[in-house]
Amino acid sequence: MADSPAVNMYRVNMYRLTVAGPPGTPRETTPVNGRHAAGTDGDVTLFLIGLRLNRWRSIGAGLRVVRAMLRLLAGLQGDHESGYRGHRILFGPSPREVMVLQYWAGEDRLRAFATDPGHRHREAWRMFEQMARSGDGVGLWHEIYRVPPGGASSFYRDTPPVGLAAVAGLTPKPRGRRVEAHT
Repeated sequence: MADSPAVNMYRVNMYRLTVAGPPGTPRETTPVNGRHAAGTDGDVTLFLIGLRLNRWRSIGAGLRVVRAMLRLLAGLQGDHESGYRGHRILFGPSPREVMVLQYWAGEDRLRAFATDPGHRHREAWRMFEQMARSGDGVGLWHEIYRVPPGGASSFYRDTPPVGLAAVAGLTPKPRGRRVEAHT
């Protein structure tokens, strides 16, 4: 089965830090001059999910899990109703580890996506569970952090939007005034 263009795009970028903004928007690479904060409203939920190769000979199994994750992320890019806002792929601290930081518009939306029996996530989770039971040497973990309005602060100066700003946009931050990430 051929991969979608989005999955192939991720394969090309697999060894760089990557970020995707809100579904349907291109990645911003031009620095924005001046002081800014991330401009968000409402709750933001951070979902961290990671993979660790417990044995180097398990690289094939690890790549199958990574491919499944990339397919899920590619599918979310067009899903405007899910609450998904974007993600960042991070490698390390060892070459055996990869993590995806996802931004969601609330924990309830993330959990609804994860438990939807008709979504591709269930298929990917079943595949991972089968691999884990077979002892393929791949570990998976995840953490969820709910950030209420006013619960985070951010600062960006002369940089393209990264992190939360890449998915929520930038708000000017006047000098000498603390601006919370959530307005």
